[in-house]
Amino acid sequence: SDKTASRLKLLENQEELRLAKAKRRQILDASIILLQIIIFSFLIFLFLMIRSKNRINKKLKQQNDELELARLELKEQTELLSLEKSRAEEANRMKDQFVASISHEIRTPLNSIIGFTDLLSGSFSDEKYSSYIKGIQAGGKSLLTLINDLLDLSKLESGNIRVDMAPLHLPKVLDEIDQVFSWKVKEKKLELVIEKSSDVPDWIILNEVRLRQILFNLVGNSLKFTNSGKVIVKLL
Repeated sequence: SDKTASRLKLLENQEELRLAKAKRRQILDASIILLQIIIFSFLIFLFLMIRSKNRINKKLKQQNDELELARLELKEQTELLSLEKSRAEEANRMKDQFVASISHEIRTPLNSIIGFTDLLSGSFSDEKYSSYIKGIQAGGKSLLTLINDLLDLSKLESGNIRVDMAPLHLPKVLDEIDQVFSWKVKEKKLELVIEKSSDVPDWIILNEVRLRQILFNLVGNSLKFTNSGKVIVKLL
């Protein structure tokens, strides 16, 4: 009986040991499977990360290539603009020199003509020839004004224009305007009336060249676009 009981006890212990080993094996198998799942998930995550990184790097490289190409194009355009600017400045400088040289060459004989007409103005008692001399004087001064306009345009583009003020005799300027446009008025059979208000003094401080430019342009355009009647200039 004791042997039988001892044997039964041994069998029970063996069965418990077998069950414990089986349970341990199940736990170990489950741990291995879980570990495999974790490793496999990590490998998938790592693969996706590497793939995403490669895509990002490829996109960044493409963007860098585009930026580099744009930078090279911008650099080329900047160099072309700089070259064009240099050419334009050189052309403008040559134009200024040409205008200044031509204006000087024209102004020298023109001043001589105006000077000789000033001398001749007191040599004729005949009113007809005297009016001719005044017309030549007024036309010479008008041409001189045009030459000064060319110089002023060149100075205006370079930003070096100056306006000098000096005493100006208005009746003289108005008389010259009448003399200059007298032939145009007769040709178109018009009447040019120049009036100065008594409130306007004969002598004023003004830039004569600018005033001539304004009056000559206004009167010239008025006569040009008037086919009948008269043109009236009023200084108020």
